[in-house]
Amino acid sequence: GYYVQWNAGKRNVSVDLRLPEGPPLVRKLAASADIVVENFRPGVLASFGLGWDDLSAINPGLVLLVRLCWDDIVCDCYFCAFPAVPQSLLGIFLSFLRRPVYSERPHPSQNRRAILSEVLRLYSLMITALIPIVFLISMVRGQVGAEEDPIAEFLKKTSLLVLLLAVVVAAPLLEEMIFRLPLRFSPLNVSLPLAFVLLIINIGNPSMRLLLAVAVGLLLRYLLHHRIKRTTGHAFYAKYIGWLFYGSTVLFGAIHIFNFDSKTYFVAPLIVMPQIMAGLFCGFIRLRHGYWWAVFAHGFHNFCAILPISLMKFGSTELQTNGFSDPTNASLSATDYVLIVFLLLYVGGGLFLCLRSAWKMLTEWRLERKAAKLSVET
Repeated sequence: GYYVQWNAGKRNVSVDLRLPEGPPLVRKLAASADIVVENFRPGVLASFGLGWDDLSAINPGLVLLVRLCWDDIVCDCYFCAFPAVPQSLLGIFLSFLRRPVYSERPHPSQNRRAILSEVLRLYSLMITALIPIVFLISMVRGQVGAEEDPIAEFLKKTSLLVLLLAVVVAAPLLEEMIFRLPLRFSPLNVSLPLAFVLLIINIGNPSMRLLLAVAVGLLLRYLLHHRIKRTTGHAFYAKYIGWLFYGSTVLFGAIHIFNFDSKTYFVAPLIVMPQIMAGLFCGFIRLRHGYWWAVFAHGFHNFCAILPISLMKFGSTELQTNGFSDPTNASLSATDYVLIVFLLLYVGGGLFLCLRSAWKMLTEWRLERKAAKLSVET
């Protein structure tokens, strides 16, 4: 549509650069041209022997105008994009948070590399936003004299293999199934989480809970599949997706309050803010790219979070008891000091990469807003 509108009335020649006769024809045209305009991804034109060095050798007075959809300071410059004013990832995320939008299917993406880039950049943004919140939580915990959290004690005492399976694999699968799988309508997406919740509620006999969960799940799936039209379900979700999205996010944060010492319950909204922000992050990924990408994002976050505790399991008993709080302790072994150095590099390097990525996203968003403002003014 854009091509027809913007090029109406112009002389046109279409060249397929993938054919052997394509590049020579473009070189012939460039020899008598004043300006060549291209909007390929960086390096594509040069791969056909039509880069600046090639064309300027043919026509020294030629001007080559490269029109990238993304500015060259952001990492998305190697991905295709064609809109007149591209939407930045931060802009899309903020727009979704202001007004969540429902779709029947995940967002169509070019490839897994592009999706992975989005997930990692959004994760960097979340970690950057959490830095001041984590410092504030530490201050509050110190003021109220909170003891070590039950979850921290569990992480220290659990073996490394069980820890990885439980925190990095099982927890993301189950939590995403309960809180994020139902965010897109289907009989299975709604009935499976409800059945699992009935199963894990510690009420009554386990065998009776299992039978009740299976019966309710099958009954609900039957009713949703045979009694409710799929279009009706999607229409309901489209109308109330904001309530569903933020409701699941708040519930996801609320259940994590039991991970902390009871002395901090009176500041619960602050204490569970990291989990709420993770819920926003995973919920957006789930609706944009699907359930399994949300599971991956959740598992990756948990892995990054437990890595310091996992490293301590390779150290001495002294290190496992006191952690990394006193690196000058004379009883620490050489292995302990290697682990401490690795942790410092991990934390410092990770924060640097997160801050760098978040700054690029912010810059990309500001450039987009500036371009949108200019397009309105002109």
